Order: sequence, then structure tokens, then C-alpha cells
Amino acid sequence: MSNILTEAIIEKLNKFESTPFLFVGSGLSLRYINAETWEGLLRKFADITTDNKDYSYEIYKESVKQQSIEPLTQSSLMPKIAGLIEKDFNLKWFQDKKFIKNRENFGNIAKQGVSPFKIEIADHFNKKKINYSQVNNSELNILRRVGEKSVSGIITTNYDTLLEEIFPGFQVFVGQDELLFSANQSISEIYKIHGCCNNPKSIIITDQDYSNFNRKNIYLVSKLLTIFIEHPIVFLGYSLSDENIEEILKSIADCLNEENIALLKERLFFVEWNNSDSKKDEISTFSKSFGRTKSIDMTRIYVNDFSIIYHALLSKKAKYNPRILRALKNDIYKLVLTNKPTQRMTVNINDSSTIDSIDYVIGVGESGEVDSIGIGNNNLAKVGYDSIKASDIYADIIYDSMNYDHKMIIEKTLPTLAKTDSNSLPIHKYLIDYRMDFNGCTPAVISKIYKTKYSEYLSKTILNNKKKFNELEWDNIDSLRDKYNDIKCIELIPYLNEDFVHTDELYLLIKDIMDKSPNILSDGTQTERTNLKRVIKIYDWKKYYQNK
Repeated sequence: MSNILTEAIIEKLNKFESTPFLFVGSGLSLRYINAETWEGLLRKFADITTDNKDYSYEIYKESVKQQSIEPLTQSSLMPKIAGLIEKDFNLKWFQDKKFIKNRENFGNIAKQGVSPFKIEIADHFNKKKINYSQVNNSELNILRRVGEKSVSGIITTNYDTLLEEIFPGFQVFVGQDELLFSANQSISEIYKIHGCCNNPKSIIITDQDYSNFNRKNIYLVSKLLTIFIEHPIVFLGYSLSDENIEEILKSIADCLNEENIALLKERLFFVEWNNSDSKKDEISTFSKSFGRTKSIDMTRIYVNDFSIIYHALLSKKAKYNPRILRALKNDIYKLVLTNKPTQRMTVNINDSSTIDSIDYVIGVGESGEVDSIGIGNNNLAKVGYDSIKASDIYADIIYDSMNYDHKMIIEKTLPTLAKTDSNSLPIHKYLIDYRMDFNGCTPAVISKIYKTKYSEYLSKTILNNKKKFNELEWDNIDSLRDKYNDIKCIELIPYLNEDFVHTDELYLLIKDIMDKSPNILSDGTQTERTNLKRVIKIYDWKKYYQNK
């Protein structure tokens, strides 16, 4: 079922060219750092504030109900409860001995007007870190890999720093002001729209906070609207009935006519945790209504194991490292804004220049390592393609980082390498782009290394020994990894049923091996190199040929 779900999610994600944004709620923090829900947090602080431990939260809740004239929803009730707790808590914080240490640590910002209630909330969440002995490390490691190339950015209402811990290379923007008035690029960024524990003043929790927040909401919605139109959005850690999310979606729907709302169709993915033994994981479509005429269609994914979601996200990868693209985009943004190039840019244009007269190339790479330069429409300098090694090709299949010219690889590099590599190399990654440019043409020069069947990647010895490994017939790669080390796994993969060699699992295994041993393709034992190259060729075939 998990693989069926993963494939179904991948199919839906592949309808969009861009990588997704994640919209993360408290459920993810509950899952990985045992953080409280909104109500759980208020119950905790109600207990600290009062002496009535059994009913402290209920007393505040009843007080809000008695003071309110209009009916209360969850989203209007909780901030009012927080507001009442804050008033009582702040008075106690300045006097009670139990807060003496934090008064010493945070007294200065309290004197500057920061609420002690928020100071303590921030301190509470700053202490919440991942306990690796209590979480599903395999699931968490896959999520980390998602951050490498498979998400454009993250929006969250959480205060904690879990996301910063999982995605350390992402730029963080806290609160509406930073999001609206900073030079954010919508690449490898985390938007903490309700504040962060690293800045207690930024925390949005009371009714007064939400009143101030809502006054600026039109600007936030305009930013989110751009993200929602340009990217798939995956909601993680929220309930379908979460009123904060409902309010955001309603605000977006209010900005759009029916035609533009249709652009959001199938773009929103809502993940809910299946914590029931009696209910099955499932994927379905549902419609969220806003008023009489407007509704937004979404995909609902009801699942217990979040790695199913993460594996699907891993299949959607940006070609280049998003953090590098963010830095590049930021440099160009500064050039346009200030007319001053950064130290990493060279610009040579003048007032008489026209767009037709300018030949330009953008070269991105480590200093001293960009060895191919093209100017405008002139012929691209064909430097370096004779020096590419087979190990470079294998590595590029997995890391997708070299940005090779596929025409040069197909017509020049691979035929040359094939002469010394038994006419067996991964080719489909480059061939798929080549065919798009040349109307499906496959050049005769690579016919010897062109394979269309899975079995063609298996040696005669492996095919003859298949019967000896019948016990592996119904295993998949993840189950192999539970039994054996990774090096042994790549030896055994050819004996699995072809249908159970799943592309995403194969990718993760290969990448883990190459991350741990970066030089294995050149310095590993002969057996290790042979087995690794074989499974990379299988991965290349399954991803770019079988699934095309």
C-alpha cells in the first residue's frame, strides 16, 4: 500500500514543474520533538499561572465565554484564553521565586516591554530538541534529504526551531515584517509567520497579537498567493479543520475569481496522520468551500508513516542546489536594485548597450573550476568533455550537479568512455534531453551502449544464480537494508524482483553509500565499484527510461 500511495503522490506532483513549498504545523513538532499543541501549551501555562491545577485552563476558558457576546470559534477562543493567561502570568513572573533565574537571564528584554509570558514560551520551545532515541530516525533522515533539492521553501506557524535543525542551510524570516520587508527570494527559505522562540517579541499568541497580525494580513496573503500559484503546497502537521489554515485559504480564495481558483486545483496537498489501527492509509480528493460560490479542490493524504510522503517529495528534485540558486538570485536582485554588482559578479554594460548587442553567460561553480565559457550566440567552448571520466558520469546520475551539455555527452563523451567501459554506461539521463532537442533521434554512435530491458544490466552469472536467491524474490530495498549493510545490499539488489526495485529507495541507498564514501567509484574495491556501477545504471534506466 505504501508504494502505491507514494506512486500516486508522485504522479500528482509531477503535474507541476516547480518543487513544492511545505506548510508546517504543530503536528510535525509533536511528532519529532514532543512539542505541545496550541491547547496543550495554554494548559501548561494555565497550570503554572494558577494554583488550581485540575481546572486552571477550564477556568480561563469559561471566563472568555462569559465575557464574549458573539459565538466563539476555536481560532477566536484560544487567543482570548492566551490573553487572559498572559495578564495573570506576567504579574506572577515579576514576583514568584520560581522565575528568579529567568528574570536574571531575560530581565533586560522584559524591561524593554517584551511580555514575560512570551519570554517563557520562547524559553520553553528553545529547549525542545530532537530526541533521536525516541523518534523514527529513518523517517527523519529522509525528510532531511527532501531539503537538499526537493522543496523550494517552508511556511510555518510553529515557534520552535525544529525546521532550522532539519534544514540547516535555509534562510529564516521571522514574522510578517521580515517576510514583507526583507529581500526574500522564495528559494531555500523558512517563513515563520507566527514568530519564533529565538525572538520572544515576535510570537503571535494572544487576541491582541492576532488583531495586529490581521491588520497586516493583506500583505501576507499577497506574498502567500504568489507562492500558492507558483508551487504545489504540502500541508504537514495540520488538521483539516484547523481554523488558522482555513482563514488563510479563505483570504486567498477571496482574492481570486473562479478562473484563477481553478489554477489551485490539485496544487494543495493536505497530509493527515492516521493514528488508528482500524483505518487504512488513503489518498483522496476533497473540496473546501468558502462562501456560496467559491471552493478549492485539494488532495487529502491520510497516512501513518510520513516517509511515504517524504519519498514522494524526493522524486521531485530541482536540477541545481536551491541554496546556491538563492544566493545567485539574491546577487541579481541586488544588482537590479542598486546597480552595484556583488564581488561574485562581473558586469560590463553601458548606457549605449541594447539587449540585442549584449552577449552574456552566467557561469556558476567553485572558484577556478568553471572550464567552459560561452559568449552570447557564439559557439560554446567545447573544453573539458574529453577529460570527463566514467566516475564523473556515474556521480552525476545521482547528484545531478554537473550541468553537462547533453549533446556533447551523448555525441562525444559517452562513445569515448564506452571503449574502455565494456560498452556499458548510464545514458538515459542525457538521452532524454537529447531526444527532446532532436525529435526523438538516437544517434547511431551510442547504439552499443543503449539498453531497453532491465535484464540487460544483469550479468550472465547473476541471471544463472537467480534461483539461489529465491528467498529475496519478495523483498524490496528497504527490507534488504534492515537485514544487511549497504554494500551488501547493492550486491543483492539484482536478485530482487524487478518490480520491487523502487526508484526512490534505490536512489537513497546509492546516495547514502556515495555520501559516506565519496571516492568509492575510483578507490573502492573492484567488487564494490562493479556492484555500485550496476545499480546506478539500473537507477538511470528506471528513472529516465522506464518511467518516461
